[in-house]
Amino acid sequence: MEYGDEASDLEELRGHELELPSSEVRESLTSTAYEILRRSTILGDNTGHKVAVGIVDLEPVFEHDTVPKRSPHAFVKVIAKNTSQYALLPGPSNVFFDNNFVAKTSMKSVSPSEEFTCSLGVDPSVRVAYRPIHKYRETGGIISKTTTTTYRQVIEVKNTRQDAIKITVHEQLPLSSEEKIKVHLLEPSIKDKNDKTNKPVRMDKNNNIVWLLEVASCSSQDLVLKYTVDHPSGEEIEFTETAAAQA
Repeated sequence: MEYGDEASDLEELRGHELELPSSEVRESLTSTAYEILRRSTILGDNTGHKVAVGIVDLEPVFEHDTVPKRSPHAFVKVIAKNTSQYALLPGPSNVFFDNNFVAKTSMKSVSPSEEFTCSLGVDPSVRVAYRPIHKYRETGGIISKTTTTTYRQVIEVKNTRQDAIKITVHEQLPLSSEEKIKVHLLEPSIKDKNDKTNKPVRMDKNNNIVWLLEVASCSSQDLVLKYTVDHPSGEEIEFTETAAAQA
């Protein structure tokens, strides 16, 4: 990842990599100053120019994230720790994979020794299929006042990459706002809904079911969400999408 406005920035910066000495950093309570230790020519043409401050090599961890109900794509993000002496300034950034420009992103301010996350956009090598939902109804008899409808949703995550991936999948479990409508989760099994630790399957504060998966190279996994909705017979229920469906 490099700062700048043009894809050619990477080639220019890498061209100086061998000759680029470390910049000296001086910090105060309100500011950070970088002293560039090599000479640079800045033209007086009333336009902006860039000077390379340094090249920082970090050890990032790549993870994927998807909300299939909203978008059948897997988004990749980088989690890294700023192990350099430089404070990373906020602003637009260019993203390169294998010296190829792939996306633009925005960086927040990152201090030395601080961990940060950066979004890298859609990974086309990871495919997410949101299958049509299946439902069927059951009644307790002719005089029953309650109808039970069972819903079964299948999500397929397929990894076509040559390496394994870690991916977080979010799917919303309906939440009833009326006492006469009851929602019961059947699958997956979550024993303690108040446990918010990073377990393989958990429920978050927005009533989302969250799967934490590791999908091997060139393989796929099916995730199943199954639940029942009890409601008064003769009445139709309608699902309304809310912010709870967001990751």
